[in-house]
Amino acid sequence: MTNAPWYVTNQTLHSDLRIPYVRSVLQDYTHKHRSALEGNSNPLVEPLLHTTHTRRLKRRWTFDEIN
Repeated sequence: MTNAPWYVTNQTLHSDLRIPYVRSVLQDYTHKHRSALEGNSNPLVEPLLHTTHTRRLKRRWTFDEIN
């Protein structure tokens, strides 16, 4: 896309093009989603905010990215 040489780092590309990293975008959207759930008056939404500590797989969940 940028026709940059192979030795240009990803950090340089992100800063020059002003593109945020995927991790930071994911954290922003996760924070917005959690805020929307906390402000919701539906009682069925409340269990979504509580994390369960019983995980059978080494899978990362969406709200893990906030921490």
